[in-house]
Amino acid sequence: MPPSRWVLLATGWALVVCAAPATAQHARTINDMVSRPSSRGPSAYIGGRFTRGRQMDPLRAPRQDVALLGQNRFQFKGTRRVSPYAKSMSVLQTGMPGQIGGPIRMPAYGGDAGGQLAVISGLRSAMSIGMPLPGVAPGYIPTVDAFRYTPHPNTTQFHDLFGLVPTEAPPEQKVRGTMAERLEERLDERIRRAEKEGVALFQQATIQLRDPRTGRYEGCPDCERKLARAVQQLTLVRDLDKASFVSPLLMAHAYLEQERPGMAIDSMLRAYERNPDLLSAEGEAIDGYFGDVQDDADRSAFLQAQMRRYARIGTLNPTSPEALAMEAYCAWRLRDFIHARQVAERASEMARSREDARAGLLDFLAALQVSHE
Repeated sequence: MPPSRWVLLATGWALVVCAAPATAQHARTINDMVSRPSSRGPSAYIGGRFTRGRQMDPLRAPRQDVALLGQNRFQFKGTRRVSPYAKSMSVLQTGMPGQIGGPIRMPAYGGDAGGQLAVISGLRSAMSIGMPLPGVAPGYIPTVDAFRYTPHPNTTQFHDLFGLVPTEAPPEQKVRGTMAERLEERLDERIRRAEKEGVALFQQATIQLRDPRTGRYEGCPDCERKLARAVQQLTLVRDLDKASFVSPLLMAHAYLEQERPGMAIDSMLRAYERNPDLLSAEGEAIDGYFGDVQDDADRSAFLQAQMRRYARIGTLNPTSPEALAMEAYCAWRLRDFIHARQVAERASEMARSREDARAGLLDFLAALQVSHE
């Protein structure tokens, strides 16, 4: 082959190779002429309304007027395509929560869409006659023949003839008194509670004798505090209950234990004023109020030691009729009736000659003179 032909052949081949890309770039088909760039853009896969591509079937949830239940990507749905303009039911028809203006799209399966929605929402179960009333557990559903075992009111022939049910008598209600009566009841309850607490504290404070050397209760470090609390409760009872004589009597012995004989004689006179039988055989038995007594027949060692401690108080105050009266009372408690009578007579003569003698003192001394005659 001549050289000129080889040169022409090489030149033609180079032109073919170089022209192929340019021809591909400028080649135009019918499909390229009618297609748009947006058909392959992001909007075709995100959910554009008019630019959805035919190559893929993306999730159409973000698109307008399309529900998730109509998508083909859910496994529990079939392969049947649902039109976005399917049969719709309003929210009021379904009873499900939602916006009033927005209808709920229901696929037109050819069946009863309302029945399917009733199953989904639980309406069918709620309407079942096998379900109990609201608030009643399923285990307590009455049987069909439960009426045979329920109690019925006693009826007469008149009630049975007209289908009437006799009225039940109203329940008896306790008639409440006036406001003053209710306040009085509450006051009495408060007094009884204070008296019970005061007596209990007095018993707890008198379980052990005081040590004469130290003046303390060695085995009961809180006896003094309990005795003070007992006086507080008994004072409340004494001031509110004018008929209580136990409270001033126990207060008198508590004052003697606290080394306050003047207040003790005042409480003793008040107790005698409320109960003149205090110095009789029945009033002598007060040992049960002391905590060291375990049996009603026993005598209180605490009371006996206290009376012996004040048995000569009148000797220390020979010009005080009150001190002599306390000495006479201690002698009477110790069953030294002769000494009690003699001291009471001397205190009575002294009290008659004094205008400032305490009220009720002469009556108290007179009862000590005639006791156990």
